[in-house]
Amino acid sequence: MDVRPHAQEADRLASLASYRVLDTEPDDAFDALTRLAAAICQVPTSLISLVDADRQWFLGRHGTDATQTARSDSVCSDVVAAADALVVGDLTSTPRYSELAAQNGLAAYAGVPLIGRDGLPLGALCVLDSTPRTFTPGQLSALSDLAAQAVTALELRRYDLSSGLNSEALVAEARLPVVLRAALDNGEFIAHFQPITDMRDGTVRGLEALVRWAHPTLGLLTPAAFLPGLETGTLLGATGRVMLEAACTLMAELQARGLALSHGVAINLTGRQLTKTGVAVTALATLARYGLPGGALTVEITETAEITDVTLARGELQTLLDAGVHVVADDFGVGWSNLTRLLQLPLSGLKIDRELVIGLVGDPVREHMVASAIALGAAMGLDVVAEGVETEAVRDRLLELGCHHGQGWLYNKAIPAADVPALLERSGVEPSASCNRGTDSGKAATGEDGGTLQTGDTLRVLLDSTRMLLRMDSAEQAVGVLMQAVTELGGSTVPAARAPADALPIDISLGEADPVLPLAPPGSAARRNLERLLPALVEAARTAADRAGCLSRLSGQVDTDPLTGLGNRRGLSRRRAAVLGHDSVAMLDLDHFKQVNDTAGHEGGDRVLVAFSRALRQHLRSTDLVYRLGGEEFLVVMAGTPPETVLTALEHLRRMWEAERPLPVTFSAGVAAVDQGDLDGAMLAADAALYAAKQAGRDRFILASTSTSTSTSTSTSTSALPHPRPPARADSQARL
Repeated sequence: MDVRPHAQEADRLASLASYRVLDTEPDDAFDALTRLAAAICQVPTSLISLVDADRQWFLGRHGTDATQTARSDSVCSDVVAAADALVVGDLTSTPRYSELAAQNGLAAYAGVPLIGRDGLPLGALCVLDSTPRTFTPGQLSALSDLAAQAVTALELRRYDLSSGLNSEALVAEARLPVVLRAALDNGEFIAHFQPITDMRDGTVRGLEALVRWAHPTLGLLTPAAFLPGLETGTLLGATGRVMLEAACTLMAELQARGLALSHGVAINLTGRQLTKTGVAVTALATLARYGLPGGALTVEITETAEITDVTLARGELQTLLDAGVHVVADDFGVGWSNLTRLLQLPLSGLKIDRELVIGLVGDPVREHMVASAIALGAAMGLDVVAEGVETEAVRDRLLELGCHHGQGWLYNKAIPAADVPALLERSGVEPSASCNRGTDSGKAATGEDGGTLQTGDTLRVLLDSTRMLLRMDSAEQAVGVLMQAVTELGGSTVPAARAPADALPIDISLGEADPVLPLAPPGSAARRNLERLLPALVEAARTAADRAGCLSRLSGQVDTDPLTGLGNRRGLSRRRAAVLGHDSVAMLDLDHFKQVNDTAGHEGGDRVLVAFSRALRQHLRSTDLVYRLGGEEFLVVMAGTPPETVLTALEHLRRMWEAERPLPVTFSAGVAAVDQGDLDGAMLAADAALYAAKQAGRDRFILASTSTSTSTSTSTSTSALPHPRPPARADSQARL
C-alpha cells in the first residue's frame, strides 16, 4: 500500500522525535488505555500507533505481541495523513485495504488521531476486528476521549524531558516532591562555597553558595542529581531561603573574625522567583537579623526569560541595589541571560558563562564573545567575573582581555562553610577592623562628602517606608523595611552583642531575632536623621507586624487555598462587600481535567492547577481578585471593567497559558456584569454562561446576557490541542 504523507510531514516527524518515546520500554499506562479501548468497542485488538517515517511503532498494545510494522502496512498512516478520524467497517471490500486485510486477518478498523502540542498528528489510537462491523457513536466518542488521555500522558513525558526530570543523572528520589520536601525539612540541603578570586594576585574576593544534597544513603549529591526536581516543583523558593540563611551565617562568622570580602557571598535567584513581590524585603530582613550590611550579599540572576513582569523585577532589584546588595546577571553570553535583559534590569555586575570560558583558548569565536562581554561590562560600569576558570592558560588570556575576577577549579572546588576561613587566610585575605562595624563605607555612615540627606530626601524615606509597611504581611518583611530605611538615612546596623558604646539604643529586630542596633557617628547628619525618624518607624513597623500576625492567624489560613495560594470561597465571602455595580466576574473551568488526574495522577493535576493559578496572577491585573472555588473552577472579579473588556483579558490569558502550560489543558469561561452590587446574581449568570461554553465544545468564552441568565456566544477559540474531535459516523468508510 502506498504511503500518503501528511501535508507537513517533515515538521510532523520532527515533532514526534521531540518526545523521544520511540523504541522505549513498554509502559503499562498506555497498554491500559488500549485494553480499555478494546473493551469499550468489543474488539480483540487495540493499538496506540506512533507513525514514524517508514514504520508504525506501538506505544501501547492489546491483543498482539508485535511492536511495530512497516508504514506501508498501516491504516493508521492514513489517519495521520488526513489528521482526522477514519472508520472502515469492512476492510476486505475496500480496494485500498483489501490486500492488507487478507494478509493480516483484519476486517474492521476505527482510529482517531493523536494530535500533539505542536498541532500535528503523531499517530493514532485504533481498534481492529477480524469480522466486518459497525461502531456506535458512543464507542467512537470514547475513542476520542482515550486519545486525548494518551496525548496528555505523552505531553507529561515531554514536559519531564524538557525540565530535566528524565535525565540519567537524576536520582529517583528527586522525582518525588514529598521526598524532596522531607529532605528540605530535615536540613539535608546544605550550602558549599566556591571562591571568587582576584586572578591578579590569587586573593579571594567573594564566594558563591552552591546547593548540595547531603543524602542519608547516597552521600553528598551535586545539583545535577536533584536540581530539576526542585525547579519543576514548588520547593525552589524554600531552597533559596536555605541558601540565603547559609550565606548570612557564614558572612556573620567571617565578619566576627574580621575577614572582609568585597564581593560578599553570592546566592542564585531565578527569574521565576522575581515574578512576585517580597524578594528584596526578605533578603534585607535576613541581613538585618545577622547584623550584616547590604554589601555582604550578592544576588546572581539566572533564567531571566522567566521574568514576566519586568517592572516588578526592576523594583525588587533596585531595592536591593539601594541597600548595597550586589546584583549580577549570571550565565551571561548563553541561554536566557542576554543583552535585552541586561538593558532592562538594574545591575552591578555580570558573570560570563562557563561554557564560553572553558573553551576560550584556541577558539576565536568564544574569545570574541568573551572579549565583547568584558568590554560591555566595562562600558556599563559593571564588575565582570568569569566562571569556569580551570587552566592557567584560560586565566592568563582573561587577564589579557581585561577580566580580573574568576571562579573555577583552578582556584578551588566548592567547600563546606567550616573550611572557608582557612581558605581565606591562605589566599591572603587580611583581617579588617572595620568589618565588625557592619558598614560598607564611612560615607554611608557619616552622611559626609555628599552623603547628607536633605529634608525632601528624609521625607521620601519616611513616606516610602510607611507605604511599604502598610503592604507587609509578616514581621520579617517589616524588619526588612527598617533595615532599608536605616541604610537610606545614612546609617548601618550591628548586632547588639557586638555594638560599640555609641550605637543608637533602638532595637530594629522587632523581637524576631537577636537585637540589632543602628550605627551612625555622633554629631553626623545620619545620626540626627536616625534619632528623629527611626523611633516612629519602629513603632509603625511593630504595629504592621502585629497586624500581619493577627491577619495571618485569623484569616490567612482559612481564607486561602493551600495548594494554589489563591483566595477560597471563605475569602470571597469576606470581600464581597467590595464588589460594586460597575464590576464584572468571570467563572473559569479547566477542560477535561478528570483526564489529567486519570492519566498523569493527582500530582500531575496539582501541577496544572498551580501553573494555572500562577498564570492568573501574572497575566491578569494586580487589582483583579482571583479565587479558586474548588476543584478546577476559578472566579475572577475585575473592578470597574465592562464584560467585553474581560473577554479581551481572557484572550490574552489564553495566549500566555498556551505558551506556559505544563500539559495541553485548555479552559472555558463565562462572563457576566455585576448588576447593582449583586455578586451572587452575577456569579449565577457567569456560571450559566460557563456551562454553555462547555456544551458548545469547551475552550471558549461566553458572555452572559445582561438582562437574563441566558448566555450568548461572543468569543470562540481556535482548536487547542489535544482537543477531542466530534465522534465519527458509524457507517462504513466514513471520514471525519
